[in-house]
Amino acid sequence: MDEQSEFSYYLPDDSSIQDLPKSLLDQAKNAAWEKWWYLFDATPNWLIDLIRYSTDPKVRKYICDTRESWASKWKYDNRENVLLLLKLNQEKAQLMWYKNAWEMFLVDTMAQNPQVAKEFILKISKKAKEKAKFESERLKKYFWLDILDYYDLSYYSRKYKEENYQINDEEIKQYFEFDYVLSWMFDFVKDFFGVIMKFVCTKNK
Repeated sequence: MDEQSEFSYYLPDDSSIQDLPKSLLDQAKNAAWEKWWYLFDATPNWLIDLIRYSTDPKVRKYICDTRESWASKWKYDNRENVLLLLKLNQEKAQLMWYKNAWEMFLVDTMAQNPQVAKEFILKISKKAKEKAKFESERLKKYFWLDILDYYDLSYYSRKYKEENYQINDEEIKQYFEFDYVLSWMFDFVKDFFGVIMKFVCTKNK
C-alpha cells in the first residue's frame, strides 16, 4: 500500500492512449500538472485499462511489470517478511502436531487436507493451461503475431472481442456499477428469502 500510494506514471501526450475510455483520459489529464501531460496513479482500474488499451507495448510492459512487483524492491521490499511468516507458520504447525503449515490451514476447510487441495489445483490448472494455450494461438493467428508476450495478452484479447463479437467492455461496466449490483442483490434477497435489506452509510465523527 505504501509503494502504491507513491506511484505515479506520466505520459507527455495521448499518442499511445487515445483508445482509453474518455472518462479515464479526462481524469488523467486533470490530475497532471503540465497542460498536455497525463498522470496515472496506482488505482487498479487505471492500470488495467492502460494494459488493455495502450497501443504502445513499452507502456503495457512497464505497467504490467510494475503491478507484478509491488513490495518486492527498494525500501518496500517485503520478501524477507514473507519468508519469516512462512517460517513462523511452519514452526506453529509443528508445535500443534501438524506435519506442516499447509495441513494446519486446511484442517477446517472443505478440502481438509493438502492432498485433496493439490489434486484439485492440478486438475484445474491442467484445463486452464489448455484453454490459455488455445486462446494464445488463436490471437497470434488472427493478428499475425510470431510471439504473444504476457503484457500484450489483455490488449489483443480486448481487440479480438471487439472486432469479432462487438463486445465493448465499457458498455458492460454499467451493469456492474456498485449501486446497480447492490440493488439487484437486495431485490434477489427479498424475492428469495422474503427479507428486506437496506444499505445505510454512516459517517464517522
